[in-house]
Amino acid sequence: MTLAPRIRALACLLPLLLVSGCDNSVGVGEGPSGLGTTGFGTGRFLLHDATADELLSFSVEVDGVSVVYDDDTVSDNLVTAPFRVELLSLGEFSKWMAQSEFGAGTVRAIEISFTPFSYRARALDGTDIQVDALADFYVAPLAEDEVVERDDVVTFVSSLDLQGSLVGDVSDGMIMFDPEGVSRAAAPGELLPVDRFIGLVQLRDTGTLDLVVEAFADDERTSSLGPVAIFADVFTLFVDRDLNTLFFPPALFYTILYPALTLVEVHGVLEASGDFIASRIEIEDQDGGAGATYQYKLRGIVSAKTPGVVRLQIQSIPRGAFFIEPILQGLGDPAGTNISLSSQTLAVLLENQELLPSSVLVGDVLDVKFQVFPTEPFPAVVVSIRGVRPGFRGVIADTGGLPSSFLMNLVEFDAGILGGVVESDETDVLVNIDPNLTLIALGTIFKPFLEADDLVTELGLHVTGDLIGASDEPQLDADRILVQPGLLDRGEVTSVDVAGSRLRVAGGEITGSFGGAFLASAVYDVIVESDATLIGEAQGIAELAEALAELEPGERLLVDIQGIGFDMPDGIRAYQVLSFVE
Repeated sequence: MTLAPRIRALACLLPLLLVSGCDNSVGVGEGPSGLGTTGFGTGRFLLHDATADELLSFSVEVDGVSVVYDDDTVSDNLVTAPFRVELLSLGEFSKWMAQSEFGAGTVRAIEISFTPFSYRARALDGTDIQVDALADFYVAPLAEDEVVERDDVVTFVSSLDLQGSLVGDVSDGMIMFDPEGVSRAAAPGELLPVDRFIGLVQLRDTGTLDLVVEAFADDERTSSLGPVAIFADVFTLFVDRDLNTLFFPPALFYTILYPALTLVEVHGVLEASGDFIASRIEIEDQDGGAGATYQYKLRGIVSAKTPGVVRLQIQSIPRGAFFIEPILQGLGDPAGTNISLSSQTLAVLLENQELLPSSVLVGDVLDVKFQVFPTEPFPAVVVSIRGVRPGFRGVIADTGGLPSSFLMNLVEFDAGILGGVVESDETDVLVNIDPNLTLIALGTIFKPFLEADDLVTELGLHVTGDLIGASDEPQLDADRILVQPGLLDRGEVTSVDVAGSRLRVAGGEITGSFGGAFLASAVYDVIVESDATLIGEAQGIAELAEALAELEPGERLLVDIQGIGFDMPDGIRAYQVLSFVE
């Protein structure tokens, strides 16, 4: 994306603001040990890609992000203060965790840490689940080492593979958490959808529409991200609740943005170089936080709707939890509540589009804002529909109609069942695939594309699209199909066929479903797909063969594999392979 020179000039002010305008000095490392002072690069650190089939919500308090260099030295903590993040509602968005300078050098991984005992989980039926952590941090290796030189700006995206990080049965009321994931450096020019964030206006120009805010990782504004340049265009929507207005033209909106006083909520995408392009900017408060317009916020999934009212399965309470949680407890269902869409509702928004309240659908994920939280149904002021919508979770039951369709059964307590649009978890949902419109991808951090014929029975899915028809004969016209990969952890590589791009892997622990004819076995035949990503000890199939050949006595080459099954009981099609020697 090419930006005007004035915008680039504004972005150049950010290092000055970083020093003089904001206290964001933590996390400035000195680069790898032994290299001396090599200057500093700037990193943006995002968290993405958490999934778990049996949970409604899983939240943690992030208290640290650091870069790990190729000599295993670690930078200072780049997070300014701990903040809570609900992982399962991120969907296609990434959580912006930190922005900071760090010592230049070769980065091989990102280390992320959590506050001990901060873990909260809730099953699909709303039951609270006890979480015991086996570790309070994890190291997420990069797919390729990233050389960061003086003044470079790099955006790192780390996954928390929640499905592979959880041990135990949710039905027992307790699970173990052993975090794991991988990272990647965003490609030049890549646009990354980022979860909404709050910013305090620092600079604004009503003529050029330049805007700089001090951004925060949380709604309570405890964890600063430092200064962020916000760029608007003709598609940006401007909202102010106090004036009951969706602004156009934008110049009028910028006249009521007051430095050091106005708080705004920002939606949009982060370019890999660090520029933020806004799809929506909404005024939250004009008193620097003293008189917040929205005291209470909820995020959740629509599980039912009647005229003017929706039922919300609550995933998180970004603001006002101390006040809201006792109220919900008193109503008897702390995991769900009824929301009123009435004359008090300013807008129902899908990024930069305004919709009618009746447009909210079962399966939509909503961010809901309230000025007051009196009695149920609670009156919504602004409702934001998140991302691709609506969405339904299920398992492939029959593939006889491929490549144009397949049958899916929704998981128990999915919003489609709770909302009555699908009769039960035994009801066959006909999923229609448009070869020109339906996007099919595997749910790893790298999102490799799949063909319709790659789909096999027993694979877990998250499907977005229009659900139509009677509840006992529903059809889903799919916009996007995200396939939940099966996981093989700590399998031992016994042989590598470089020419055939195949591995023989013994043992390991299976999590989730590979689908198809796959059965747990003592030895697996692994096909490494041409678009697979290899991480860790080896970043290619030939390197994997070399690593196996160079093992010392007593060493083993282990792999964590994500992929899908096919027509061989012991066969895995691998799309992500993390290798390490033990």
